[in-house]
Amino acid sequence: ASSLCPLLALISFDLVPGPVIFASIFLSSLMTYAGRHHIQRLHLDKVLGGLTVGMVAGIISLSAIPPSGLGLMFGALILSAVLVSLVGVKVDLTAANSVAAGVLSGFIGTTAAIGAPDLALL
Repeated sequence: ASSLCPLLALISFDLVPGPVIFASIFLSSLMTYAGRHHIQRLHLDKVLGGLTVGMVAGIISLSAIPPSGLGLMFGALILSAVLVSLVGVKVDLTAANSVAAGVLSGFIGTTAAIGAPDLALL
């Protein structure tokens, strides 16, 4: 789903939300089921709360930014996700880090459909 989103955006931004959301839900469901024994539930409520806040912020950002600026924002978010993955920073599993990762993941996931790198740091 993550590799499909940039290609659809090149064709038309109108194609991005729907197919990507459904593909992401399907893929996430499969991965969650397969890795269900490895999920740490310690701060799951804080991550989910942060995800909600991040998604709302992402929706507001998408509606506030003119269509001509979406490509730049989209590219910047993808590059930031790649950098987060490459740096490999060790982040402790605390309540504050869980909320922060949830907010970042919700925002980037809503705006660029790649929210997992932030959560993977936990």
